[in-house]
Amino acid sequence: MTRYRSLLYRGTPGPKPGTAPWRAAMTASKVSATFMPSRSPYMSYFSLWHEMAGNLTGTPDSDVLQRGRVLEPAIAGWFREQHPGWNVRSPKGRWWVREDDTRMAATPDFIVEQGGEVLGLLECKSAQDMTGWGKPGSDEVPPHYSDQCQWQMYCTGERRVYVAVIHALTFREYAVEYDAARVAELVRSARAFLAALEAGDEPSVGDEAHLATYTALRELHPDIDDEAIELPEDVATGYVKARVALKEAERAELAAKTRVAEAMGTAKIATFDGHPVAERRARGTEAKPFVQAVRKLPTHILDTTDRTVHTINPNNQLTQEAA
Repeated sequence: MTRYRSLLYRGTPGPKPGTAPWRAAMTASKVSATFMPSRSPYMSYFSLWHEMAGNLTGTPDSDVLQRGRVLEPAIAGWFREQHPGWNVRSPKGRWWVREDDTRMAATPDFIVEQGGEVLGLLECKSAQDMTGWGKPGSDEVPPHYSDQCQWQMYCTGERRVYVAVIHALTFREYAVEYDAARVAELVRSARAFLAALEAGDEPSVGDEAHLATYTALRELHPDIDDEAIELPEDVATGYVKARVALKEAERAELAAKTRVAEAMGTAKIATFDGHPVAERRARGTEAKPFVQAVRKLPTHILDTTDRTVHTINPNNQLTQEAA
């Protein structure tokens, strides 16, 4: 077990976000984006490459990031109350850089210690929904957060990261242990990415459907001139097909929503097989209610292979049949 002061001693004052040293470092929040497709919902391989190359101003400070920053102290306070006798310490602006590869660094949110002995690191998260989060107390956190935890352990030498999350005014706690195989995978991906960056191998957007890639392209090409450009056939037809499919999907969604509205009548919630599917809401007391899908749709109901249908046979006995 590491002494708290020893861990602090190994850390060094970290650069300010947005500066050249910060941009050049492969940190825990970036490593998920070194994969193709990216495992990060916030950065793509393309956007990270151009950000680290200095072609972009950096990942926009979204509402999600602002919310997390504001709530971080409260989440840490809740975690502290769950563990009397544990101390939740700030890293005091430090970051931890790998001695064998100084391009790799980590900036944990907090350090958890008791009696001067480090129990683990602490990451504080806020979630709009709990997709990807498993049973509290487990290590089941979304993949990009798991990558973040493993990278922090790789850079600091610690072997456990606690993850405290708030969702809908409810707190949950998880614990991620060091996984040598996962770390090796992350290191390989990060080094391959950095090699491409240092060689100037600018990536193509390919078929990766990531908002960060589109946002990066908008920043890379801020001007509009009078030029007309001929698109390759696959690019032109792909875009037209996608637009047609979108319109068809919107019409199908409207038809399906209308049927749901008819079935719901004045009900607030619509369910299928016990799972919420849609809800009726109104903006203001005088507004007419509208139907919207629940945040976490029960997509498993689309798989009918294992669904059981209950029927009543002529002898009034309940039987089961596969759908």
